[in-house]
Amino acid sequence: MNNLIFLCFFLSASSLLVAQNVAVLEHKSDVVITELTKLNSKERECNLSVSPEGNRLYYMSTREFKNYKTHKDYNSEIFYSTQHKNGSWSKPKKTGDEINSDRNEDEPSLSNDGSIMYFQSWTVSWRRDGGPYYEVEFLDGEWKNKKGLGGGINLFFKNESERNFGYATDGMAISSDGNLFIVACGPEYNGNLDLYYSIKENGVWSYPKLFPASTLGNERSVFIAADNKTIYFSSNGYGGFGGMDLFKTTFENGTIGPILNLGKPFNTAQDDMGFVITKDGNSAFLIRDLDIYYADLTQLEEEIKPIQEIIEDKKNEIIIENTTSENQKNEKTIDFMDDDIEPSIYYNKPKQKTFTINFDFDSYGLTEDAKSVLILIFKEVKDKNIKIELVGHTDNIGNDVYNSTLSEKRVNTIENWFKEHGVEALKTAWKGEANPKVPNSNSQNRSENRRVDILISTLK
Repeated sequence: MNNLIFLCFFLSASSLLVAQNVAVLEHKSDVVITELTKLNSKERECNLSVSPEGNRLYYMSTREFKNYKTHKDYNSEIFYSTQHKNGSWSKPKKTGDEINSDRNEDEPSLSNDGSIMYFQSWTVSWRRDGGPYYEVEFLDGEWKNKKGLGGGINLFFKNESERNFGYATDGMAISSDGNLFIVACGPEYNGNLDLYYSIKENGVWSYPKLFPASTLGNERSVFIAADNKTIYFSSNGYGGFGGMDLFKTTFENGTIGPILNLGKPFNTAQDDMGFVITKDGNSAFLIRDLDIYYADLTQLEEEIKPIQEIIEDKKNEIIIENTTSENQKNEKTIDFMDDDIEPSIYYNKPKQKTFTINFDFDSYGLTEDAKSVLILIFKEVKDKNIKIELVGHTDNIGNDVYNSTLSEKRVNTIENWFKEHGVEALKTAWKGEANPKVPNSNSQNRSENRRVDILISTLK
């Protein structure tokens, strides 16, 4: 295990830096951090993403445009470089017209097998087509089939850009399993940004919430490791070695783990940002003063690396949680030793599932995201012995009678959709504003309360 120290005060001849109580990694082995000069230019390079094997880097660059220092009148594009067998890197190339345009593309993030890229693009139509974050597929040697992520992510950026007359970001990551989205964003690019996160639920992205590691300072350039729960980010809100420092934490079920400063030589008096790490934890890349650097982590202890799961080829131990008639939970371990036997695992499925369809303000019409969720539900319940219950809700804007009627209309919309697809809802109800999911204290919460809850139960 790495040695940990707690950085409380750092004194220099010219200043006093007071840091928060955050553990700092001290590495027993020397680490050489090398600039990848072939990938860098005189312009800005930042917001890295690395393929699972570590042999390809994607990143934003403004190398073909001017005025990057003022962050005005420039265009960013996504480039990539491939590592040769001899360790050298190829000349950077653009990712292609399906991704790059004249509207600023940035913040690439790869799926676990590298077949999907997520990225940002401020296209003219981003509000309508589910942007400003998109995904593309790698097919036949090209990136194709661009589509917006939509859902709460699209709604969040529409709301914030309207509220602030524009909105800024500096770093986005999506977990390799495609279910967690984290972005650094705020009203002013040159001001302090915060981290926000969204979860994909039933195929739809939730409305982003403030990430628990955010501070009153500045957070940027987030990365989610291949284990889908180790998070790296840059911040000046925890003190450190000067400028922006690199930190690590974990995130599961809405809760973060301990926050660790990555320590020297990863953090310096310069702005250290954009830390990304390969699936095996042996190679890392980072941005230092807007240039790309490489670090060999082979000799380092596990504390800096993401969680490594042990996978055995011959023996798999599977813990199955069974529910007895007395609702007591028992654990059963099954060992599979014979490669010729395909194991079959039986378990009791949950008796009830709940889905949520959200609506626009003062509306009972279905959005495109709502239709997508309904299609997923329909595929699950079609030709099965199930019971569907619908319960409608609103926010607290408007009087009780109006909101009760509006929630009824929302239920009718969902009920009619199911009827058109040959499925009957056996029970319906509408609550108006009486049962909010979250307090109606702000616009984000009110958007979550404008909903119909769909309860699906298995009939005996």
